Amino acid sequence: MPQSGAGSNHTEAPNRHAPVTIVLLTFNRPDHIRQRVREVCALGPLVGEILVVDNCSNVPAAEACDVADGRLRFIRTQENLGAVARNRAFEIASGEIIICLDDDVFGLTDGTLDHLLERFRDPSLGAVNFRVADPISQKPMNWCHHYDVDSCWQRSFVTNEISEGAVAFSRRALEQTGFYPESFFISHEGPDMAFRLLNQSFRVEYDPAVVVFHEPATEARVSWRRYYYDTRNVFWLVARNFPLFYGLRRLVRENGALFVYAVRDGYLRYWFKGCLHGIGGLGRAFRERRKPLPQTMRLIKHIDSHRPPLWKVIKRRVFRRGVQI
Repeated sequence: MPQSGAGSNHTEAPNRHAPVTIVLLTFNRPDHIRQRVREVCALGPLVGEILVVDNCSNVPAAEACDVADGRLRFIRTQENLGAVARNRAFEIASGEIIICLDDDVFGLTDGTLDHLLERFRDPSLGAVNFRVADPISQKPMNWCHHYDVDSCWQRSFVTNEISEGAVAFSRRALEQTGFYPESFFISHEGPDMAFRLLNQSFRVEYDPAVVVFHEPATEARVSWRRYYYDTRNVFWLVARNFPLFYGLRRLVRENGALFVYAVRDGYLRYWFKGCLHGIGGLGRAFRERRKPLPQTMRLIKHIDSHRPPLWKVIKRRVFRRGVQI
C-alpha cells in the first residue's frame, strides 16, 4: 500500500472544499519535482490539495522538496508503478477537478484554473487535454491526437486520447468510469481511459487555451521503453475496448508502424518481446472488456476520419529517429 506524508509547516491551509486537486507524478527526478512543487504551491486558493505521487524514487520526493504548504501531501509507492501510479492519487483526491502534470511539465497559472473551472461547469465534460508546447519555440509538443497537428493545434476538438501528464479530469467522471488499468504500467493507458469516458457518454476534449510547457527530462527514461510497452499494450487496449474488426485494423496499423520504427532504431527485440507479452496477457484483457456502445464507435470513427494523410505521417515519423508514438 502507498505511504503518505505531508509538508511540515503550514504556509497555506488545506481546503478540502476548494475545487482543484493537482497531481504531480515523479520518479528519480529530485530537482524537477522540487521545482514543480514550488510552482504549484504558488497557485491561489482554487487549489485545495497538491498530491505528489513518488514512484519509489531513490531520493524520496518528500525529502527532495523544500516547500512547506499545508495543501501538500506525498504518496510514496513501494515500487515503481509507472504512469498508472496516478491512480493512488485519484483514490484520495477531493477536488472536483483533478489536474495531472508530469514532473517536467510546467506553466499552470491561476488564469488557467479559472478557465478550467468554467469549462467543467458542463457536467458532460470528462477530461480536457492541454496544449503542450516547447518553452522556447512555443510550437506544439507530444502531439497524441488523431488530427493533423499543423492545422489543428490552435483549435478545440473532441478526441479519443488523454495526454496523461497534461490533462484535467472531472472527479465524477473518473469515479463513474474507473481509473487507469494497473497492468499497463505505461503507454496506452490514456486512450484506454479516453475510450471508457466516451463509452460513459462523457466528452474528452483538446483545449488549446490551456497551455503548459514541456522540457523533456532524460532521467529515469530508458531508450527501449516505447518499443516494448507501446507494442505490448496495444494488444490489451484493443482486447479491452474495441469491436473485432476495428480492433484488428488498429492492432495491425499501430504494431506495423512500431515494427518499422523498431527496425529503423535498432530495437526489434523489444518489439518481439512486446508482442509475446501482449498476446500472453490477452486472457486477462478480455476478462476486463467493456462492451463498446454503437454511438461511441461512431464518434471514434469520426475522430479517425481526421487522421492526416499517409504521406505526412511517413514524412514526420518514418524518416526521423527516436519518434514517440
